[in-house]
Amino acid sequence: MEDDETMQERWENLLANAFVGEERSVRIAFPKILSELEPAEAALLDEFASRTSPKSFLKKKHSIEQPGEGGHRSALDNLVRLGLLNYTRTMPTTLDSISDANATITGVQFTRLGWDFVKTCSSPA
Repeated sequence: MEDDETMQERWENLLANAFVGEERSVRIAFPKILSELEPAEAALLDEFASRTSPKSFLKKKHSIEQPGEGGHRSALDNLVRLGLLNYTRTMPTTLDSISDANATITGVQFTRLGWDFVKTCSSPA
C-alpha cells in the first residue's frame, strides 16, 4: 500500500531480512517504525548511515544543519521520537552543578535501535 518506490524497497528489504534472519534480526517494532516514517525521514536516516561506520555509529555526531534542506527539523524530531536518533547537546556546567536550561542542540547520533533499523531496511547480505 506504499506509493513511494524507495519506501516499497525498504519494506521488501525488511521482509527479506526477516527470512534471512542470521546477522540482522528484525525486531517486532520495525514494521511499526517503518509505517510511521515519511520518505524524506527515511532518506535522511540513509544519508546519516552512509557517513557512519559500523564501529562508530554510537559515537558519530551528524550536523543538524544541512545545506539546502532548511526544513528538516520536524523530520529529525520524528526520528528522535521513534528512538532512531538522539539529539546531542552542549550543557553549561558550573563547579557544582549541571544545568540543561541553556543547553544547545549540536547534532544527532544513531541509537542502537536506529542503527539496527537502518541495516535491517537495507538489502540483505
